[in-house]
Amino acid sequence: MENWKTALERLVGASFVLAGLAKLFGVLEDTASVFHAMARAITGTELETKSAWLSTNHDPVILFVGLVMVATGTAQLLRHPTAPIAAAIQSLMMICFIIFLHRGFPVVFVDGLNFLCFGILYLSPRPKPSRAQ
Repeated sequence: MENWKTALERLVGASFVLAGLAKLFGVLEDTASVFHAMARAITGTELETKSAWLSTNHDPVILFVGLVMVATGTAQLLRHPTAPIAAAIQSLMMICFIIFLHRGFPVVFVDGLNFLCFGILYLSPRPKPSRAQ
């Protein structure tokens, strides 16, 4: 059972590194446009002021999110001791993505929930290896 968890951990780690690099360099999407569309979709809700702030201050937010995605993905790829913390951070990011983007981009549920499920799975207690006597 540990082999598939390791493979899944590396797959998610690689996905986060690639997605973080794509965010940083604007390769797959125009993230600023996504932030502006998010702000328009959330108009009239309790998140309006926060999404408007994110929309107008998107450059530092994109830099922060991209760097966090690369760092957490790298921790998972290298199986660094901080990998569980990285999974928790990724889970929190996914929750934020879902909360802010769900009205303008419903597909975020698919992506976000998949990664969120991985984070929960990763953070769940692992059985201790038994010692041969």
